[in-house]
Amino acid sequence: MEPLALSDSQLTKAIGRIWPGARWATRDVLWDWQLSRVKRIADSGHPNIILKRSRSPLTDEGRNLEALSGSAIPLPEVYLTYVEGDTVTILMEDLGPAKRQPHKGEAATHAVLVQSRPLPEGLSKMDSEGLRNLLRDTRDDISENSWRWRVG
Repeated sequence: MEPLALSDSQLTKAIGRIWPGARWATRDVLWDWQLSRVKRIADSGHPNIILKRSRSPLTDEGRNLEALSGSAIPLPEVYLTYVEGDTVTILMEDLGPAKRQPHKGEAATHAVLVQSRPLPEGLSKMDSEGLRNLLRDTRDDISENSWRWRVG
């Protein structure tokens, strides 16, 4: 399996497609596993950016992010997306470190928002029953575990 890391020259070329002449200074790995690798790229003359490279079946993420831009879901601006074979490369806005982990209710709410928007051709949506089950499962989980959140 081909590694997901970009070489220095590949990274310089990718960043040059959005900021010609830019030179990256540092790159920190934020997430790395067999299907996806995420790095924060710092450049002295530009804001930090996030570089994400993923393998199939995650190669539609760039199309999904672009389709959902302008929705009520807080998403980073996508600067560049390109697919080569079974790998997608996405350069996007760095929203900074997470302030907290989202909870399941937020995930369910955003899933409903995602499913209510037109998605790019070839991507599937949850049916109404799947969305109802997701919301019910989330509500049940919150009810069953609510005592944990009140303690302390």
